[in-house]
Amino acid sequence: MMKRKMFYSVVQENNIVGLRKQDGYEIAVDGIKFNAYKSMIDGRVYILDPKNGIAVFVYSDDTDVLPHHDLVEKAKDEFVKRGVFERWKEKCDMESYQLTNKMFNAYKKAESLRERQKELVQREIEENRRQQDNG
Repeated sequence: MMKRKMFYSVVQENNIVGLRKQDGYEIAVDGIKFNAYKSMIDGRVYILDPKNGIAVFVYSDDTDVLPHHDLVEKAKDEFVKRGVFERWKEKCDMESYQLTNKMFNAYKKAESLRERQKELVQREIEENRRQQDNG
């Protein structure tokens, strides 16, 4: 079963690592949930580990005639068929994997603080305008 979901992915642009909000799907493989989306930039399907926002599988389909959810389903099948899922499971107990998860949580916290800061700045600007208009 696949359902729509908004989530963050880790991206690197100009040697800067950050987060990007994605509109995609939550999928399950052998009872384990993953996030997946089709990139509007390169047309590929990315299957992400939701614990760290990193792509564990990237799938290209040259036909590109299928709807997004069908492409995601096809990518999910390839993820399993090519053995990538089994290799991913083997890495989950490693210390480096656990540290990556902690880093992702820190990025998400930083992103929420950045959003909150933007809201406060906007509110302060509006408040200053009102004071100038009234004073």
